[in-house]
Amino acid sequence: MSAQIVNGNQNEGAYSEIESVIANPIPVDWDNVHRLLRCLDAGATNPSSLSSYTSTQYDPIGRLLMAGMLSRNPPLPIIQETLHIFPHSLRHNPAAFFAACKHACPSVIAEMTRHITKFCDEVDECPFPWVLSKHITVEGANIILETVPSGVLKKSSFLSSYSLLDYILVSPEMVEQRKFDDILWKKFKLILVAAQCANRETCSTGQFEITPVQVILSRSLSRTDFWDSPKQVEHVLWLLHQLRWTDQWVFQKQSPDGGYPVHLVLSHNCTLGTQGLVAARAFVKLLLEANPASAAHWVRGKLALHMAIENGWPCHDLLLALYPDALDARDPDSELFPFQSAAKHHQATDSSLSLDVTYELLRANPIHARSIGKKSRAIGSPA
Repeated sequence: MSAQIVNGNQNEGAYSEIESVIANPIPVDWDNVHRLLRCLDAGATNPSSLSSYTSTQYDPIGRLLMAGMLSRNPPLPIIQETLHIFPHSLRHNPAAFFAACKHACPSVIAEMTRHITKFCDEVDECPFPWVLSKHITVEGANIILETVPSGVLKKSSFLSSYSLLDYILVSPEMVEQRKFDDILWKKFKLILVAAQCANRETCSTGQFEITPVQVILSRSLSRTDFWDSPKQVEHVLWLLHQLRWTDQWVFQKQSPDGGYPVHLVLSHNCTLGTQGLVAARAFVKLLLEANPASAAHWVRGKLALHMAIENGWPCHDLLLALYPDALDARDPDSELFPFQSAAKHHQATDSSLSLDVTYELLRANPIHARSIGKKSRAIGSPA
């Protein structure tokens, strides 16, 4: 028992001395702090006492000590030693990240992010939701997201069980707010880059195109209920408009398959009601206005018009206005002209909409119908 008391007194003394060194306004002697940290017995800390401390005299998991150190811009080895002794000092502790982003160097913030990510199976342990806080600087957010980019796709109860990316794109809170200041907008763009990095092994080498528009579209369209909520759709459309005004160049970036954003949208099946079709056309119109050349771009042997007809998107007029020559382009798979593909789609779906598209495409260039009729008569004529 006496040995335990001695050890406890030694730990309390070392802790108190570190505390006084950190609180002193003069420059910190970090070598002395490192020595004192080694005097602390890691076994004396009790992680189970997660919520039982009330002051610096009773700080079993080191949260207060960690916050004090971070306020003095500690070197990386000091933080590593502190986390070794107090491995739970960052748990439920967003204030530590706020202090680090204000005072600490990038390597310290990165180490903190790596450490707490070990607890990410418990969603509330992750620092990623805190990125949206005004206390996290843009530079700090960049370090956190760059260190563990996959964090933007992890669900969190702090964000109503949305991931950080989904929270911005479709959560009722953001949809209703629809107001981004300059700092939040910069963080949003970092989140888009992180989401793309999370799915790419080549991210660390920088050998890939940054395609944030495709990230927004892919994530939104992957939700089966996306088109069911007009406010949700309007919000994402608003985000795309904002992105076009600030960074139109990103609409001209190609996906790995060579496609532009409009190709990504048109490659999805269109099974929307009348209200959804209006919103869908607004998406296509925006993407074409931001990158008109995409209407004439071939992807996997197909034009955007081929994809639109094949998947039932009523936007042929928008595409032909930018690239009329698409009327003469046969689908590489079926070898059919666009009006023939639309007719085939009508037969398969019995859609009056596709019948209207067939008629409009045929009327736009009736020459193909005449040539096909002549060919048919030639084949059926007697030798």
